[in-house]
Amino acid sequence: MVNNSALQPDQEAGIAAESSPVDNPAPSRTNSIGAWTLRLLLALLLLFGSEILLWIDPPGRAATDWLLLGVGYITLSAVLLDLAARYGIRNLYDVMALTALYALGVGLLLNPQIGLVNFPVEFMTYVMGAHSLLGLEMLGVFFFLTGGRNRPARRLLLGYSLWVGFYWGTWVRWSPSLSDWLVDEVSLTTMFTIAGAMLVVGGVLTAFSFRRAQALSAPDMLLSQNMQGISAAILAGIFALRLAEGQVNIGMVVLTLFVGVLCVGILWFQRPTKGAILL
Repeated sequence: MVNNSALQPDQEAGIAAESSPVDNPAPSRTNSIGAWTLRLLLALLLLFGSEILLWIDPPGRAATDWLLLGVGYITLSAVLLDLAARYGIRNLYDVMALTALYALGVGLLLNPQIGLVNFPVEFMTYVMGAHSLLGLEMLGVFFFLTGGRNRPARRLLLGYSLWVGFYWGTWVRWSPSLSDWLVDEVSLTTMFTIAGAMLVVGGVLTAFSFRRAQALSAPDMLLSQNMQGISAAILAGIFALRLAEGQVNIGMVVLTLFVGVLCVGILWFQRPTKGAILL
């Protein structure tokens, strides 16, 4: 922890420069274990939000499905943190643009069956609505765990968690009888067992990141050129698989590209030239 009140002007200027976005990003190779720990933590939070809180039938997933989802969420997490550092996101509006990109990735690559039903209505409600909201929640938890540990943030997180818990229980309990989303009723035992196991893993990752990621700065979250290429290849491979399975159509692709370019444009135009950023 740094006591800002004890800093000299030249030290304050140095910290401000470190907190600013990088104009010509050069990914750092230091503390790569800590950086990947944070990426794994965000991936787990995103998976928890979109798969457990939204409850896309976790017990019915095959092992191969979970493997594909795991690779997909880790890749999306790495890309999101890269964009957060590259464009210097610093407020709620930037985070909302980032979570919209996340929702597009989930909707097109990881759970395209949701947006394909009654397109484009379900695409705009479940994909751009539900996944964006849950992505915003999980990014908020991630920023809280990695830096927002102040008293107002704790109270806000507690109140928000109570609301999310009520929403989750209501959604999973009544969806089978009031909508076509779920077919079979889900027991509380199943809900709490799956959620509890993921929260335990999340707690372990959080504790590990506190030990290994203390010295990280925003540039450490940037992906190297090799990792950018690997990430692009993974996402392209998942898209090719979904295309072969017939789970995407041209409308989903066009709409995803249009909204995605719009979101990246927002991040690019709003990138700050100085001042502290969320990372």
